[in-house]
Parts: sequence; structure tokens; C-alpha cells
Amino acid sequence: MNLKGLIMTNNKTIEQKMIIDEMSNKISDILTSYFFRNNNIETRKFITEKCNNVLKDIPFADFNIVCDESNNTADVIDNNIIKLDITYRFNKGDEFTVRRYSVGLVSSTFDEVFN
Repeated sequence: MNLKGLIMTNNKTIEQKMIIDEMSNKISDILTSYFFRNNNIETRKFITEKCNNVLKDIPFADFNIVCDESNNTADVIDNNIIKLDITYRFNKGDEFTVRRYSVGLVSSTFDEVFN
């Protein structure tokens, strides 16, 4: 019996979890390359475009990337942090999952990065 794609853990198959891990690694690499850049409209646009190129090759039914002034407020920018939110689902009818990625300077606190 072939169980590939049938084993469910936390509402995701093992194959989906592997895809999410690979996605996270690629998104982290993108954000790391912008580590010392200013958090401005141009930087956020480039990040969004690069992430879109990664996500379009993943078998998601739907996805959305948010890296704009709605999640990069003046406080976030002043603290040298860039936030990126990705909402996705593998199949129509599945619940959406939201993942937040942040990159910031070492002087940033936990609350500044994750809230």
C-alpha cells in the first residue's frame, strides 16, 4: 500500500510539510539577502516579486503575499525590521494558512519582530 500523500499530520500531508519547509528555506534566503537594505517601497516590491516567483512554482490552489505598509508600519521600519506575510492553501476548500517571516537587526526585540 502506497501511503505517500495520505498520511495527515496537523491537517497537512507529509508531502505538503516538505513543500512548506522548502518554501520557508527559499523565502528565508530571499529575506536574508535584503538584511541590510532599507525597508522602503522599492525594497518591499523586490521582495514581493522574488517571493512570488518562488510561490508560483508551488502547487498551491491560492496564495497571497503581503509586504507593504499594512504589515511594515512606521514602528517596524524604525526598528530596522522587514515583515512578510504569506497566506496559502493547497486545495480549494482547505483552510488558509498564514506564515509571517521577519528579518531585522540583532538589536530588535522578540516583540518587535513577531508582533
